[in-house]
Amino acid sequence: MIQRQLIKIVETRLKDNKAIIILGPRQVGKTTLLKQLLQKNTNVLWWNGDDADVRKLLTESTSTRLKALIGSFTTIVIDEAQRIKNIGLCIKLIVDNIPKVKVLASGSSAFELANQINEPLTGRKWEYTLFPLSYSEMVDYHGLLEEKRLLHQRLIFGYYPDVVNNPGHEIEILKQLAGSYLYKDILTWEKIQKPERLERLVQALAFQVGNEVSYNELGKTTGLDNETVEKYISLLEKAFIIFRLNSFSRNLRNELKRSRKIYFYDNGLRNAMILQFNPVELRGDIGALWENFLISERIKYLEYNRIFSNRYFWRTTSQQEIDFIEEYNGKISGFEFKWNSKRKVRSYKSFINAYPNSTIQIISPENMDEFLIFKSNKTDEAQKSNIYPTANDSNMDEKTLNDNLGIEWGKSTPIVSPKAPKKIKSSQKIITLMKINPNITISVLSEIIGISDRAIKKQINKLKIQGIIKRIGSAKGGHWEVSNDLY
Repeated sequence: MIQRQLIKIVETRLKDNKAIIILGPRQVGKTTLLKQLLQKNTNVLWWNGDDADVRKLLTESTSTRLKALIGSFTTIVIDEAQRIKNIGLCIKLIVDNIPKVKVLASGSSAFELANQINEPLTGRKWEYTLFPLSYSEMVDYHGLLEEKRLLHQRLIFGYYPDVVNNPGHEIEILKQLAGSYLYKDILTWEKIQKPERLERLVQALAFQVGNEVSYNELGKTTGLDNETVEKYISLLEKAFIIFRLNSFSRNLRNELKRSRKIYFYDNGLRNAMILQFNPVELRGDIGALWENFLISERIKYLEYNRIFSNRYFWRTTSQQEIDFIEEYNGKISGFEFKWNSKRKVRSYKSFINAYPNSTIQIISPENMDEFLIFKSNKTDEAQKSNIYPTANDSNMDEKTLNDNLGIEWGKSTPIVSPKAPKKIKSSQKIITLMKINPNITISVLSEIIGISDRAIKKQINKLKIQGIIKRIGSAKGGHWEVSNDLY
């Protein structure tokens, strides 16, 4: 069985009192993941939102009724939770009123579209996203050599589990996935009157992968006004079908400032939307396929390793361009994607001049492994790459590493200082993280350090009273300032 990387992350959250929410597109294995996660737990009560009686029982539940329904069970799984009205309030009642009961809920995009969980469960949940299978997961499953042999196939058919597990039937499965099934949540919850225009929009986006997208041009192509185009794109993002990259702009007058590109979370789904399953050798869009593949796989890598970076593309009015930009811990790294590593590389002089401390790396099939499956236990030689997915990378000198990252990080966080002390107080971790990222949020501090939002707030109040930190600006738009006396 293919082991999902998200399991190890979620396992670290099973013993606290927060609910665990697993989001993700349909057919990526959320139910299977929950079964694997709880296979040794015999005291589990499963509720399925597809069952009418379950929906009826949970829609208007009280804490007294929920206690009677749960009985002596210590773990509750709510599958297809998006089907249950007011499910966020129901989970809140369990978390607040029934001690020693762990709630795990899974839901497809409608979970997010219906906005049922965000407000009721503020400070009461750990939220994760499960994507289609990843390059890294498949390498773990059958080895690097075998997965590299299948690269051409992955570029065409993607990583949906049913596609990967049924070789020879990829096209039929993808056609079914690309049909109304993937739009089910959007059509149900948003009551879209003309679904054929939504499908036409997705097809137009599939043809424009790797290019800048104009809502005005998309509107003319699909017969939709600009406002509706933007609304549909937002819905498709929440359904985990597509995602946006905005343009990076800080220094240069001729940088594009309000542009965006749109990519698909899965190459196979993208190709199914335009019925293009020709082999790589016959493709005229191999550059776009390669770019979409690398960016979508990189996002899986960052999410599963809990690396919270900003992501962009960069282009100027004179058509100078870098495919992918990551901004992490104040460091800017650019990545250019080349299917053919022998092709002439464009000049990046203006970008380097504008951002002198940045790095640029060319990613081709020959070195893609460092970009997608870099591990902290690789050899020193491998760690001298310009790619920086962990803090062990040599782009950060040893002094910066020890000064900024000299803390004991949680097991799910891949950033590890080689000379970190064994135990450091949570208050010291908060100070260090605020120094690294003044815009860090309480929820991210809680995620990294591994204590509750409430505990984080308590520590922050103490640090404020001691004059060690202070908040500059509003709660939403401000930042943290750490006393210079400490550094």
